[in-house]
Amino acid sequence: MLDGWKLLRFSFDDVKDKPRMCEQMIHQFMGKWFGSSNSGRYSSCSVEEREIICLALRSNRKVKQSDVCTALNVEQQKARTLLHSLLSKGILIPGARGKQRMYV
Repeated sequence: MLDGWKLLRFSFDDVKDKPRMCEQMIHQFMGKWFGSSNSGRYSSCSVEEREIICLALRSNRKVKQSDVCTALNVEQQKARTLLHSLLSKGILIPGARGKQRMYV
């Protein structure tokens, strides 16, 4: 919580007996967190930048420029521009040094 993490709690019984309710709560949370309202943390991000954020959240590894090219079907320069924009907004941080282009 201190590092800005958001925590959703579900009881075992709710997950077991009311999975749809739990799913709806997660969807509501994601809508608020990634939604287009001005209150969302990512409200200043473009649709492409939000897709990169979702890609980073889904993957269990650092995101590479080539991952963005494949996921969004864009050229390397466009992927680089989007990643640098997310870096400047403080949403992503560099995950490597030198010629490697990885982001977390």
